[in-house]
Amino acid sequence: MVISHVRIPSILIIVGIFLFGCGGGGDDGGGGGGSTPSNVFESAYRILNTFVVPTETHSTSIYSFGSGHGSGCSSGGGISRSELTAFVKSETPYSLCGTQNNEFENPLCIYPGNNAYRTHEMAAHPEHPDAEQEIIVIKLDFGEVKITHTRENSDYELEYQAENANNECNVETTFNFKEADVEGSYNSLVVSMDQNGVPITRLAGSLSCDSGGCSGTIEVTDLFYDSLNENWSGQIEFEGIQYDMIATLSPNKKIAVFVGCLDPPESQGIPSSCVFVGASK
Repeated sequence: MVISHVRIPSILIIVGIFLFGCGGGGDDGGGGGGSTPSNVFESAYRILNTFVVPTETHSTSIYSFGSGHGSGCSSGGGISRSELTAFVKSETPYSLCGTQNNEFENPLCIYPGNNAYRTHEMAAHPEHPDAEQEIIVIKLDFGEVKITHTRENSDYELEYQAENANNECNVETTFNFKEADVEGSYNSLVVSMDQNGVPITRLAGSLSCDSGGCSGTIEVTDLFYDSLNENWSGQIEFEGIQYDMIATLSPNKKIAVFVGCLDPPESQGIPSSCVFVGASK
């Protein structure tokens, strides 16, 4: 997809926001329950540097032209105060905004929340002036989940990624999944975006899944495993609203991401109509 030509260099060159900073379940000192962080810089610095270790990753994707899945390793590393200070050009009560340190200086905003953060990046590449990307990350005790939405005109990619900590990650390792792998008991966080685009932890608690579905912080029905794409589909019910769901697991099968959206991928705008669940066994 052409958008990746914009995304990948900017991810690797800047502060490591997207590939670094994994897991942790830490509280950033604000942003949850509808409150605004008292210090956005400190909130962003803290959550971006929570539980930073190398990870194994597994993802499933929906494209405008198909679907797929993949796995690999993500480097460990955080972001220094000097890097974040240099990056930040402006601060609102909700976000830090600036330009990335690459040849195109892509505009980027960070929205720190409670147990999660969101980024919004606009392309500055002259060949892709309309490309943009949203990333939502939820921190967990032994990993993290990441939801990425990349769009350029009518082309889009939705990627659902679950990452577990592993200092010995081997990019050549092959992971095998089966239908029953999603079953078990999880600690989970349900996150959505408020009117300012800040991630809010709506509910924290337990989630229990079996072959028929899940119950607890969310209710999952019509659970179905797609072996071709290594993900689960179904319906999420949360606070009386039913969402179409896709879920996937980390390579060690202990970190799960559940994403429920009201709108189909070709029309949805993250984060307006979705709920995001990060869960760990």
